Amino acid sequence: MQRSPSRTRDLVVLTISVASLAVTLARAEQGSGQIEVIRGTQKQSISHRSGQTAAAMSESQESAPPELDIETVDIDIDTDRYTIDGNERAEIRREIRKLIGLYDEYLGIRVSPEFDVQLDVLGNRRTYQERQGTPQNTGGFYRQSTGETVVSGDTDRSFTRRTMLHESSHAILADGFPNAPRWLNEGMAEYFEGMELRGGRILIPRQEDRRRFVQGELRGGVRSQLERLLALESQAWNDQAETDFRFSYDQAWSIVYMLMETSRSRETLRQLLEAGSGSSIESIERIYPQGLGGFIRDWERWLSTNGLAHSYY
Repeated sequence: MQRSPSRTRDLVVLTISVASLAVTLARAEQGSGQIEVIRGTQKQSISHRSGQTAAAMSESQESAPPELDIETVDIDIDTDRYTIDGNERAEIRREIRKLIGLYDEYLGIRVSPEFDVQLDVLGNRRTYQERQGTPQNTGGFYRQSTGETVVSGDTDRSFTRRTMLHESSHAILADGFPNAPRWLNEGMAEYFEGMELRGGRILIPRQEDRRRFVQGELRGGVRSQLERLLALESQAWNDQAETDFRFSYDQAWSIVYMLMETSRSRETLRQLLEAGSGSSIESIERIYPQGLGGFIRDWERWLSTNGLAHSYY
C-alpha cells in the first residue's frame, strides 16, 4: 500500500492487500440486533449539535453548501478481460452513490461538483500489476495524482465488489481530505467496504472475528500498540510485514467502527481528518474527552463486548 498524505508528491496511491480483504470476506457472526443510525446520531441518543441556538442553526443552514445530487456524480466503469453485465454495472453505481451519500449525510463530507469515479477493473493479473507499477500482492489501488481507481478482477467476484467500495472510499475521502492520516483513511475504507444494501437501508455488519483478533493481539500492550498505529506514516505502513499488515488494518477498522456509532464520536472522527497527516496522538490528546487515556479506555471497552451492526437509511 502506498500513499503519501502530502499533496506535494506526484504519485499518491492507496491499495488494499489481498490478504487483508480475504480476512474481511469471512462473514463473522453479527450481534443480536442493529444500531439504527439517524442523520448522524443513534436512535434515542442526543445529537451532538442539539445545543445550538435557533439563530446559530439558521446561520449554519444559510451558509451550508447546496444539496448534493448524487445521481449527477459520474461513475465510469471500464473493464479489461473482466465481464460486468448491465445489471451489475447499475448495482455497482448504486452502491458507490450510496457510499457518497453516507459520507455526506453522516460525516458532512461532501464531494466537489467536479468529483467523479474512474473505476477500472482488470481481469489479467499481469496487466493489473503493470498498471500498479509494483509487484505487491494487492487487490486494488487508488492513485490520487490521476484520480484512478483500479481493481484486480483476478479474484472472487464478491472480493472484487468489496474492493471497488474500498477504493471508492479512498477517492471520496481524497476529494475533501487529501492529507487524512493513513490509518484513518484505511480504517474508513475497511469500514465502508462492508456495506450491504438491504431494501431501503444500508447495513454495515460488525465483524466479530476481527474484533476478537484485535482484542487478542492487544493483550498486555494496548497503549504501545495504539501509539504505534497512530504514528505510522505512509511508507512505514507499506513496509509492514504481512502479519503486522493485517493487525494494522483490523486495528484501524475497529477504531473507525467505534467512532461511527454516535454523532459525538463521528465529530471526533471528522476532527481527526481535519488535523491531517502525521501522528494522530497529539490530535487525540487535544480532541478526545480525557485525551488519549480516555480514548484507550473507550476502545478497550468496545473491543471487550459483542456489538451490533450499523444500520443507515
